Amino acid sequence: MPIILCRTAAKKMGEFLRDPAGAPSFFEGMGIALFKNDFIPTLDSVLADFTECNFAGYAPQSISTPNPAIVNGNGRGEVEADPVIWLSSGGPVQTAFGYFIYDLALGVHWCQRFNAPAPMGVAGAEAKVTVFFTWFSEFTG
Repeated sequence: MPIILCRTAAKKMGEFLRDPAGAPSFFEGMGIALFKNDFIPTLDSVLADFTECNFAGYAPQSISTPNPAIVNGNGRGEVEADPVIWLSSGGPVQTAFGYFIYDLALGVHWCQRFNAPAPMGVAGAEAKVTVFFTWFSEFTG
């Protein structure tokens, strides 16, 4: 018989990643950056696959301590950090195709291509990412 991950357990797993007893959160020491090369991330993506953005006003950012874990509207355990926002102050003209999250050793932990590229070369252009985890059971009953 399969193991069923109950909603309460999914929420507890999220809470542990957010605030493990006596240890730093999973996000501590992680950075998040935008990439400007037209690349489709894979399970084997590494830092060298990404060309980091460099528009005016850009800098890689750290990820906040996540908010308390919840069971979301889809019945999944979820923990999310505050949104990370980049605001362009002008050129050079470039497009952000997505983001990557890396640790202090520069290992990429996860990455995502945006549904639509974000043009970032104009003053006031914005890119926003909300970092979160969800857990669910693949079994429904």
